[in-house]
Amino acid sequence: MIYAQEILTSKEMQEDIEFLTQTIKDVNPHITIREKVTGTHIYEEIDSLRKNAKLEDFENFYYLAKKILLLSQDQHNDFQESYFAEPEDSNLDISEESIAISQRCSFEYDNFHPSGSISSLEYLEGNYYFTRDWYDRNGRHLIPVGARLLRVNNLPIDEYVSTVSRIVDNSIRWDSDLKKYYSLRVYVPQLIGYSDSCLLVFSKDAIKDSLHYRGATIKSGVSSDYLKPKVLYFNQDHILYVRVPSMETDHIDFYTENILKYKDKQIDKVIIDVRSNQGGNDLVWMNIVSAITGNINFVKEEDLYIRNTSTAINYLQIVRKMGVNKEDVFSIRDDSFIRVATQPDTIKNWPPSINYSGKIYVMVDNRCFSSTLAFIATCNRNNDFITIGQSSGYIGGRGITPFFFVLPHSKLLFTINPILDTTGIENVENYYDNYVKIPVTCSIQDITFETDYKGERYGEEFLYKYDPVFQKVLKLE
Repeated sequence: MIYAQEILTSKEMQEDIEFLTQTIKDVNPHITIREKVTGTHIYEEIDSLRKNAKLEDFENFYYLAKKILLLSQDQHNDFQESYFAEPEDSNLDISEESIAISQRCSFEYDNFHPSGSISSLEYLEGNYYFTRDWYDRNGRHLIPVGARLLRVNNLPIDEYVSTVSRIVDNSIRWDSDLKKYYSLRVYVPQLIGYSDSCLLVFSKDAIKDSLHYRGATIKSGVSSDYLKPKVLYFNQDHILYVRVPSMETDHIDFYTENILKYKDKQIDKVIIDVRSNQGGNDLVWMNIVSAITGNINFVKEEDLYIRNTSTAINYLQIVRKMGVNKEDVFSIRDDSFIRVATQPDTIKNWPPSINYSGKIYVMVDNRCFSSTLAFIATCNRNNDFITIGQSSGYIGGRGITPFFFVLPHSKLLFTINPILDTTGIENVENYYDNYVKIPVTCSIQDITFETDYKGERYGEEFLYKYDPVFQKVLKLE
């Protein structure tokens, strides 16, 4: 089989790059926010990549396109290996050829895959810590757990993340307190073409050391049961605990059926635990809330905007069958945004509930993303929901399924995040998810203990004995 990329001309590759760049500018609303908050000239960086491209072969083209997508700093903006049409996308024609090409390229060109990052790092209060012991293949101890990463190839870690790792890291975050970029992925220099070597400088107990990194072994016997959905009842405190590791619609019946089992129980507190939840579908958290609270207007009217461009508006109207409010337009710098004509999502007359009417505590952390950030934002706008834990540092708020596009010549499939949620925004910094109602910062000791915990993570014993966020909830009235 001959794939489209095997016969592309330089002109066709350049036209695809132009199409990609323009689509990002026309559709993605968040780069404007990132530039204004961080002072980084992301559009200029993207244009520099586009203008200085050396499109000698398809591999050069693919990595250039990938860099441009990654540089937009949104995990929703990327090449896609599959296309599962939403009902509103049913009239969008994505060919089998395009999907096959995208899958093949993802397999062959994966230098910027997250697996190329330095593993087992945690960012806490401005510093990076190793959460596991590192060993070489002979069992020699290389880096101790709890060590603080100071430099990569003679660059201070903050400078390395913001100037080197950032350009291939679409999971980059913003620390609004310290006014700097950070990430839980710090990419190995060799794998992103920055350097032929990797020198790590770290310290533990005020003692500095260094390592020429060529690979390492991390010993771990960690159970994966923390990835399982759970609905538990703790008799001693009359607590209903709902563990939601992902927003998978396949789990909706599990949550609703198991929550309803406790309808006749005394319930003094409800806890929804979405820590490390990378998102999925909003219907999951909506059904969970419905099963707990019954008929409430949990999701009130929201202010959602798209870029005021023909590309964004036409996709919204023609593909998604949604309208815009032509009278409601605003600008940030020179960029214009237009309101999406939506009805508020109200949870009414959904499945039966336990009719709980007290406070609901939502445990969050810095690994939440996508629809989970939408849930967190909704909770932060509602007095009956108390978010507790650690913020993500991503741009948050409600959204919709990303828009799908196909590059005209290479046929590569990619998505762009189109929505800017302005609900309750008072200043541009508020677009970032850097707010929880009750902040709880875990120590590196808490994190390393949890990482190596051999029992049931997020089970009753772990939560009561070892989980500082859960223990904080217990103390709240």
